[in-house]
Amino acid sequence: MKRIYVLLIAICMMNIVNAQHKTHPIPNLGKEAINYPLLDNIPNHASLKQKATNAIIWNYDTIVTFDISNNLYKRITQTFNNYGNVLTNKIESWQNNAWVNYSKETYTYNANGKRLSTLSEQWQNNAWVNNTIYTFTYNAIGNLLSRLEEQWQNNAWVNGAKYTFTYDANGNMLTSLYENWQNNAWVNSNKSTLTFNANGNMLTQISEQWQNNAWVNSTKYTYTYDANGNMLTEIFENWQNNVWINSGKSTYTYNSNGNKLTELVENWQNNAWINSGKSTCTYNANGNQLTYLSEQWQNNTWVYSGKSTSTYNANGNRLTTLSENWQNNAWVNISKNTYTYNAYGNMLTYLYESWQNNVWVNISKNTYTYNANGNSITGKYEEWVNNNWVLSLGILDIYSSNYIINDVTYAIRYEAHFVSFTTGITENINKPINIYPNPATSNLTINLQQLTSLQNTIVSIYDIQGKLLLQQNITQPQTELNIAALAKGIYIVKVTNDTNSMQSKFVKE
Repeated sequence: MKRIYVLLIAICMMNIVNAQHKTHPIPNLGKEAINYPLLDNIPNHASLKQKATNAIIWNYDTIVTFDISNNLYKRITQTFNNYGNVLTNKIESWQNNAWVNYSKETYTYNANGKRLSTLSEQWQNNAWVNNTIYTFTYNAIGNLLSRLEEQWQNNAWVNGAKYTFTYDANGNMLTSLYENWQNNAWVNSNKSTLTFNANGNMLTQISEQWQNNAWVNSTKYTYTYDANGNMLTEIFENWQNNVWINSGKSTYTYNSNGNKLTELVENWQNNAWINSGKSTCTYNANGNQLTYLSEQWQNNTWVYSGKSTSTYNANGNRLTTLSENWQNNAWVNISKNTYTYNAYGNMLTYLYESWQNNVWVNISKNTYTYNANGNSITGKYEEWVNNNWVLSLGILDIYSSNYIINDVTYAIRYEAHFVSFTTGITENINKPINIYPNPATSNLTINLQQLTSLQNTIVSIYDIQGKLLLQQNITQPQTELNIAALAKGIYIVKVTNDTNSMQSKFVKE
């Protein structure tokens, strides 16, 4: 049975290909993720919408940004297929009172919504000129097998770089190979090899470099976990003189809800682990992080370093975060973030202040407005100048359903228009999912013996507001989900594939 580990691996793998389609929540959870270092730069497919979700999906089709003089600056337009996947993303610049093409990306997908190609073009001499193309292949259950990068040179596509991946029967990545194209041949560059336990938790990551026509060990990470799949230790080693040498170690503890309480960082010195840093977190009853305390090991004792304290409203949205540093044996204010929301939990303002001369001084502010569907249709960035808010160049996020789906840079404000898509198949509410136990505390088992095929089967968990919390491909008739990190409450578990859609509710105690 495969345990879901909160999509960490999937999230880490989406950095390169899907960078223009960010999806992460507004700052209301207050939880820190533990990363798998060797996977941070591994690109994954960009499957923006699942074909069988039967949900209304919103995305922007037009964004207009404005420069420091409040003049038109950039326009971003997107087109979509019937499932809401982006087909084209075009950027234009405002020149001589007209929109002029600047760059464009064109995407293709397979029948399961997995991206097959990404073509990047630049506008030159009144024509689109090829720049880069990425091509992706997948196995039968949708795992990425390869990513090929080609550059347009002398009117022809020339190989540039290639990733190749292998997996075990449970869909866990076993190897990642990166190659460069040199002298008309693929040349090895680096390789990662991974191992997992029976629950799908990563045990080891080994990185190798190609040197003198042979693979040479470089770095190694080793992980241990508790019975709930929470990471307990992470050990980092370097390859020196043909042996693995300890370098760093992190040790974690958790509360009964799976929230991280402490992290101890140690360095390997003189054949012994020596304390380096420590962090301690506290949470409220809903699992939102209240405090984060960092300490440094100095002269054989723990010394305070920094602290952050957050407050939340009744809906779990973060209201304030106060940052302090330890100076001269006292906590000293450094900065403060303040957030406001509308009745639907959409962020209206984000205010950043700095502590100067014993008073809080405004620094910057983001302001957003929304349509009735929770999409941010305007955003503006201001800085505090001469006791007044002045429109300034900055970074602004674009929101949909309380999630950041993209951002714009070097703009004082933007205006956005959104379109919706109804995706998926007709839902069969009369086919409940066999789940147990219910109520559940840490694990939830899903039994799908009634399905004749598990091809393209996905399990998803939503809160009662419809926010997606967990999602995973299913390859076995019986799957165990780790729900320890979920707050107490009522949730919806949904299983979909090309021919079925089933859902049930469960209670997390």
